[in-house]
Amino acid sequence: MNRPDPTPLSFTGDTRLNRVLDAVPGALDYIVSLRPHDFERLRNPFMRKHMSPRISLRRVAAMARVSESELLASLAQMSGSGVPSQNDPPQEVPQSPTSPPDWMQDVSETSLHWVDVLPIDDVLGDPMLPINVAVRGMELGEVIGIRHRWEPQPLYDIWQKMGVEWYAQQAKEDEWHIFVYKPPAARPPVLARPIVVELRYIPPTDIEPRLVTTFRQLRPGESLEVWAPPDGMQDVLAILDAHFPGAYSWERKESTPDRVTLALHPVGKQPREVKVLRGRT
Repeated sequence: MNRPDPTPLSFTGDTRLNRVLDAVPGALDYIVSLRPHDFERLRNPFMRKHMSPRISLRRVAAMARVSESELLASLAQMSGSGVPSQNDPPQEVPQSPTSPPDWMQDVSETSLHWVDVLPIDDVLGDPMLPINVAVRGMELGEVIGIRHRWEPQPLYDIWQKMGVEWYAQQAKEDEWHIFVYKPPAARPPVLARPIVVELRYIPPTDIEPRLVTTFRQLRPGESLEVWAPPDGMQDVLAILDAHFPGAYSWERKESTPDRVTLALHPVGKQPREVKVLRGRT
């Protein structure tokens, strides 16, 4: 008995990159070839698992500076589906302004709170958590800076929905500075909730920079809830002692056969300086 042919693959600009990488042989090499500096990280299994579901093919095309229709046509050909690319008009994706916006005029880089994810980038870790904690906790009218090895274009899609504004500039060959501004009409800050840091399923090289960088984003009243392997509690405390001696307290919470949970609280931590733009709040 003959089985029907499987459903042909069909992709649109909204399709997530992980679906393509899972379904199309050779897609990883093709995507990397479009812009190696940005996409070479996808060869790392950990980064491919966490990064690719966040990126749409429309964003891939923008990052690679190719048309959306060209990208979709190439992937359709590689998949062997013969399914024509979508014929809808191309949609624009949010980008950084090419010149500093008006709100940058009052910004002093030396007085900003900086989210430095370079240590995470350097071990091919995932910088999403500390960036999200910092941006979601911004006060209305506040500006923060982010140091990153790459221009974080996939975050632009998230930030647009949050109502924040940004400006990215390349400071060095391998370093970007991204300035994020939360205007008065944006969502109020989300504070005083436990922030979960999962350490059990990440590469060992990513544990210290993720924990340290995320802890540095805490504001008064916030805490981290760290999920570590059952034998990992002392390692977590040793990292904190090295970076924040006397500046944190901890308590052991519920544990399971595969997890120990620690609650970490800043001690004597002053509110990070908030740069509120004059006349904008």
